[in-house]
Amino acid sequence: MLMITIMLIVVSAVLITSIGVQRKEQAYLENQYNVYCGSCHLVPNPENIPKSLWKNKVLPEMAKRMGLKSYNDGSQRYSDLEKQHIKLNNGYPELPLLDNLKWQEL
Repeated sequence: MLMITIMLIVVSAVLITSIGVQRKEQAYLENQYNVYCGSCHLVPNPENIPKSLWKNKVLPEMAKRMGLKSYNDGSQRYSDLEKQHIKLNNGYPELPLLDNLKWQEL
């Protein structure tokens, strides 16, 4: 009986610790999302945009606007005048605004 009680206490402690770590990680990721995305625009509630749009439209465009070279610069769909203004305003930065590891977190 004592052994079962000890096991239950250990399992409970592990679960409580795991939940605390998950909450801290979630809070950290939400903060990063708000800091990086919110530095340029209002951040949308992720649940309001379908996952397919996030994956195929929103995230690739935002990666380009963060200067990540693993994506095309996105400017090919703009007129020459628009491209000029995008370049003047650093719409697609030459240097990344964050590294790939940080991007993957977001």
